[in-house]
Amino acid sequence: MKNKKYLIAILVIINCLFAGCSVDSEPVSCPDNFTGELEDEEVKLVGQWTLTGLIADTEIDLSNDDIDNPSTDIFQQYSECYKDALFSFGSNRVYSYEKGSRASGCNITSTNGTWALSEDQLYLIVSCEQLGFSLTFNESATEFQYTSTLSIQDVNAVITDTQVTFTYTKLESTE
Repeated sequence: MKNKKYLIAILVIINCLFAGCSVDSEPVSCPDNFTGELEDEEVKLVGQWTLTGLIADTEIDLSNDDIDNPSTDIFQQYSECYKDALFSFGSNRVYSYEKGSRASGCNITSTNGTWALSEDQLYLIVSCEQLGFSLTFNESATEFQYTSTLSIQDVNAVITDTQVTFTYTKLESTE
């Protein structure tokens, strides 16, 4: 009986070696990059946008100042490196996102991909994935906001899930 179990195990191994035991029958399919001319409503997004606000629904204390001072104003509590976030949206549908590139002493992180805007829904293609954000623009289209749920760790290592509203303001063109 023992020999029969070993024989079956050996046959399974041999079968995998010669026939293959892959469970990956489908190749990974990435979404297509956005291409083509911009629609009229998309032109307002072309340019550089800098992070100017982060407001949480829940008060959180991020400042390591030995004072219990939670606040919903996450941006005010962030270091200069975290505040330094910049979206650049090109008329060729290419975008980049950089954090820490303009403040000194920061670890720079960046990503890029393609973008589209439809009915104030921003779609980004990045790293073989499509992301979507519902944007709200101010009347002059010089500021947009979106809300996302984040898990934020406070100074006491307590993690809080909260809705955070991100505000980006358009930088004036230097051209």
